[in-house]
Amino acid sequence: MLQQERHQKILDLLSQFGRVYASELSGQLKVSEDTIRRDLKLLDKKECLRRVHGGALPLQQTFDEYRERQDEIDPLKKRVALAAIPFIKPGQTILLDSGTTCLQLAMNLPTHFNFTVVTPSPLVA
Repeated sequence: MLQQERHQKILDLLSQFGRVYASELSGQLKVSEDTIRRDLKLLDKKECLRRVHGGALPLQQTFDEYRERQDEIDPLKKRVALAAIPFIKPGQTILLDSGTTCLQLAMNLPTHFNFTVVTPSPLVA
């Protein structure tokens, strides 16, 4: 298998499974783990993936990509966020992820009673 074919297969598997392990790739692609490590290093350098100990992960979205998605407010996401608001009661603790639907919810939270929001997202906070 040529290097370019291996790289494409690695990226396909990464897209399919959300992570890849060097040892598994070695067996699947019938090459040494050293070859896989070199491939992962090169793909990391080309910013196609993020190399980690033992394998690779997909690149995380950049802040700019997130802002672009946020700027394109999907009416359905806003409707979902607004539909969730009646379920929030005074004194509750709610957990909000960093997605754009959660951001819509955060932007429309009631201000007339106390509750706690826990989030990993600076924008949601």
